[in-house]
Amino acid sequence: MTTQAWNPPQWNAEFEERLFLQVARRHVPVFPERLAVAPRAPQSAAELEAVCDYYTRMAAHDLFIVQVVARAIDTLFADDPHFQLILARQLGDDGAHAVLARERIVALTSVDPLPAIERRVAEHWQRIGDLAVADLAGFLAFEWHYELHILAKLWIQRKTGTIADPAMREHGENRIRPDEEWHRVQIIEWWRARLASTSGRAREALIDSVLAADDALQQRLDGYLHDEYAHTAHVFGADIDAYHAIYDDWRREMLARLTGRDPAKLSALVSLSTRRSTENA
Repeated sequence: MTTQAWNPPQWNAEFEERLFLQVARRHVPVFPERLAVAPRAPQSAAELEAVCDYYTRMAAHDLFIVQVVARAIDTLFADDPHFQLILARQLGDDGAHAVLARERIVALTSVDPLPAIERRVAEHWQRIGDLAVADLAGFLAFEWHYELHILAKLWIQRKTGTIADPAMREHGENRIRPDEEWHRVQIIEWWRARLASTSGRAREALIDSVLAADDALQQRLDGYLHDEYAHTAHVFGADIDAYHAIYDDWRREMLARLTGRDPAKLSALVSLSTRRSTENA
């Protein structure tokens, strides 16, 4: 059942970017490798407001990760100090990223967005419930969605966006991106070791459970994902015309490489629905 999808020998951001371009160009043959023109800074009051709304969402996303990981360290992985250290770094880094977003909003508006951040964190919990901390499969599905599948949106933003806040863009390139790459690589290597130590029916059952949890999370996140892509287009001028196909294909590639399953046999995965968000229309 396993195939050559079980690769690469070294998982890193360079591999992820190459793979993303392959995926994107299946659906948009001229998808750009990089921006042809540097994005401009937000100019109008409306554009600044939109950027601050994005940072509120960013801070809530990272704080939600902090809360989930904190619970998992103390419950699911109470007897795994190696993974606890990996997750502790993820928790600390994402907490710092949330602080950066909050501070940037204060710098731009002189208003503390904490109440709005809290509301959006509560919405994350309402969407997902306790699936992310129920068991190993649920937690890994949470990690895949919040760390790996999300890369499709981030690459679309980086490679097609026409607007960017220079100060936060610098933070993103020099601090946030290296941190996030470290999280992904370490968690994936931990998962690979866990899978390598499991064989036969137990291995296939473990993979099946993670894929089922990933699908369950996909169903719960469907409307949220449409809104997030629409918001990316609204705030940064990103081209999201093919996001349905790119997202589904990217998620399938990620899961194939994480599980060793043939990508063609993952076609039954729950897809992003065909609805289009009207948010910010």
